[in-house]
Amino acid sequence: MSLLDKLSWVNGKERSLVERHLDDRERRLLRHARTIDLVDRVLGPAGSLLELYGSPLWQGVGIGIGIAELALLKMPFMYRYYRQTKDFDAFYFWVPKEVFATGVPFGGFIDIMHTYSSRTHTILERRVMQEKDDDYAASA
Repeated sequence: MSLLDKLSWVNGKERSLVERHLDDRERRLLRHARTIDLVDRVLGPAGSLLELYGSPLWQGVGIGIGIAELALLKMPFMYRYYRQTKDFDAFYFWVPKEVFATGVPFGGFIDIMHTYSSRTHTILERRVMQEKDDDYAASA
């Protein structure tokens, strides 16, 4: 078991029953979401603290952390998430959240929430339940 699996948190459970039914692509997507939330919990508040209390140099570093996090972690995940799930509704929450987190000096504190892993888990859970319902209907 990897360190990320030990540190992961989805709906208060370490591993749910639904996660056992995911294929490899879906597991990788969920792991990517958990990684983003794990990194976000540290870098979001750290970047905000640097923006709020630092000298102009450290404020620039804080802004750079927020932009790098968005460009290197979150945007590739959002692309991959949409390509795999075709769920556009997640963007109605994620995009304003990221605009707020990146554009407002204290916005990084909103990154403590588990927004990426919880949404990904919910969508994948719905997909697994639908597949199980389809299998049940086909066998009846």
